[in-house]
Formats: sequence, C-alpha cells, structure tokens
Amino acid sequence: MILGRVEKIFVGKPKKEPWASALTSISKQEVQDRQRVDRFGLVNDEQADKVNHGGAAMRLHAHPIERYAFWNNKFMTKLEAGAFGENFATSGLLEEQIYVGDICRIGTVTVQLSQGRVPCHKLCDHTDIKELAYWFQKTGYTGWYYRILETGHVQAADAIELIERPQSNLSLLELNKIFFTRKSNPDLARKILEVEALSAEWLEKIRGAI
Repeated sequence: MILGRVEKIFVGKPKKEPWASALTSISKQEVQDRQRVDRFGLVNDEQADKVNHGGAAMRLHAHPIERYAFWNNKFMTKLEAGAFGENFATSGLLEEQIYVGDICRIGTVTVQLSQGRVPCHKLCDHTDIKELAYWFQKTGYTGWYYRILETGHVQAADAIELIERPQSNLSLLELNKIFFTRKSNPDLARKILEVEALSAEWLEKIRGAI
C-alpha cells in the first residue's frame, strides 16, 4: 500500500551558524539526484551532534510538507520545506495516519518508523521562532524518524510503500502527545511501553517518568 511519497530530499554537513555556539547540520540543501543510504543514513548527510542526534533509531528524519502551511499560518512566516532540518519532505503522510513500527520501502531502502522528533532550541534558533519547539510538542506535529533495515538508494518522488504495520493502537500523533505529557500522565505513558518498535531512547525516558 502506498502511503505517500518523498517530495524533496535534503542533506547537510556540520557548519558554524551565526546563532550557534557549536557546529550544527540543521541547515540542509535540497538534492535532486539519486542518493545512497547506508546504515548511518544518507551518505551525503552528517550529524554534528552524534550524542543527541543520528543514533540507530534516528537515521532519517521526515517532516510532512503539508504541515508548513499550518506553521506559516500560525507564525505569519514563509518557511519552506527543509527549514526544520529534515532529510525528507513527505506528502500524503500525517502524524495521525502513521504508526511507530511501520515498515516501509522508499526507493530500494527499507525503513521502520521509530519515534517522533523531540525539538530542541536549535529548531527555534534556526527558524527565529522562539515558541516553535513548544508548539511542536503542544500539537504533536513533530515529524518522525526512521531506522534503517535495508540500505539502498532513494530519490525525490519515490513512493513510500507500507510493507508491514506491526501495531495500530496508537498513531504517532497520539504517541507524541502521551510522550510529551508522560510526567503528568504516568498511567497513560505505560501504554507506550507496549510499542515494541519504539526507540530505546524514548522507552528509557518513559520508564524514568513512571
């Protein structure tokens, strides 16, 4: 089943931004040609902070291109796809329609949805919207991460084909909202522990909250 497609692909290397005290790769450039994906992600993309970004469950970051209309309307801005540092700007997939554990084929790459994005200050600094991280959490419109199951190649316009859906009890949007309120809703947070494909980082944080 085709869920959607990759509209744009973005890659970047660590560099010094005027607003940053350390190197960052959040500023990425769109690429048109076919891209190789190895077990670490897009080979032409590189994370600056390897402690907090780019772990085994966070090799590829996607954000729905449809959400940009929402963000631009809310903040009266003109952000374009890629502004959040995503690798894939997707169409046809929203957080309420997909599930952690979804196994998909994109081009010749097989991936599994592992968690939503946890926004940090870099997102706010890069976009110059101080409240953006807060509203990412408030809405649950975070985009998501994929772990890589099989390496290969991807290109803009590639379909995102659902291969397997291990669970469908909690959409990513529902899971995001539980995760970001886990300390105030420990009983609800326990439900997330049943999601086997969830990243180890999120599982650890949930266990620490309950």
